[in-house]
Amino acid sequence: MSDFVKLTPDGVGLEFQGEPFKIVGANCYLIQQHGADSNGSGRGRMANIIKAAADKGINVLRIWAHNELTWNSIQNGTKEVLTNPDGSAWFEPIIDPNGIDGLDWAVAEAARNGVKLIMSLTNHWKEFGGIPQYARWASKKSDLSEWELQNIFFSNGKAQSMFKAYIQYLLNRPNPKRDGVRYKDDPTILAWSIANEPRGRVDPSGRTLNNWIADTSKFVKSQDSNHLVTVDVEGFFLTDQDGVKASYLNPGQLQDGCDFIKNVDHETIDFACMHMYQDLWPEESIQARAHDDLDGRFEHDKKKREEWIKTWLNVHLKACQGKLSKKKPLILSEFSERKGKDESFADRQDFLKKVDGSFSDRQDFLKKVC
Repeated sequence: MSDFVKLTPDGVGLEFQGEPFKIVGANCYLIQQHGADSNGSGRGRMANIIKAAADKGINVLRIWAHNELTWNSIQNGTKEVLTNPDGSAWFEPIIDPNGIDGLDWAVAEAARNGVKLIMSLTNHWKEFGGIPQYARWASKKSDLSEWELQNIFFSNGKAQSMFKAYIQYLLNRPNPKRDGVRYKDDPTILAWSIANEPRGRVDPSGRTLNNWIADTSKFVKSQDSNHLVTVDVEGFFLTDQDGVKASYLNPGQLQDGCDFIKNVDHETIDFACMHMYQDLWPEESIQARAHDDLDGRFEHDKKKREEWIKTWLNVHLKACQGKLSKKKPLILSEFSERKGKDESFADRQDFLKKVDGSFSDRQDFLKKVC
């Protein structure tokens, strides 16, 4: 019996040691950074957070397994170690001992508390370095915008080699805080997420991003046969879904080259992820923010938010249960709700509970009927 979380035989759920495994999760992307603060209060705070999460019944934390050139960084740069005749190159990551110690500690502390981890290997955004930093290293240009750097990443062979070199290093790293168990052999890790919120604005057709997801997930699988692999796409569609206009599902994102169904339909993507920000993405909210209409924003209309949430959840659940090559589990790996100016924190919490119940009820229902 495997010590790793696996797909159920029918592929629509997760199991652990032969029993169904239901994720009760939370995001805690600061664990590595503060975990590296072993001489200050950071590590103690993170230990308290992990323990409190476990005590509350949370069994999975989603964390960043990368950090490039920011506070307590894991990777401070790269060095070229091999140049091929065709001009392509292979690199080695320049690892900061203190930064990687923070990640080693985070994995060990999660294991000690019986918590599994979804480990994100990079970030589409500049926070924690991520894709823009790889593009900056590869292009040797520091005066480009975040979007320009993101576009470079997907088309630059050196940037791809740098990223794959880090993946190879991390997955094969023996963790001294886990008695030398390599990351790829550690059952504390539930899954690798190849990236947080990747977008392909460089190619509105979606082909560039989709090809990158296929290639990168295949590479991770070539290094690690134990763990599940996913990609934390936000969940945008290029086309209408079940009579719902794409412009309602992802206004303003239509040119970002994302196509949820194709992005998660690869053989090397074991389960789908989606995010949900009902107070940021819908058209009314975008238009209101553009006109500084803070009081009339979509985000302050609970009825509209609830309607949008139901639609958003339905189209993704139906996609994963009936529009892929085979059915796959779906994880809502990020969602939040900002407190409106006339709302109390209790109102906010009630709304979040409703979202959680709506997702669980719909998922259970669709598993039965699709």
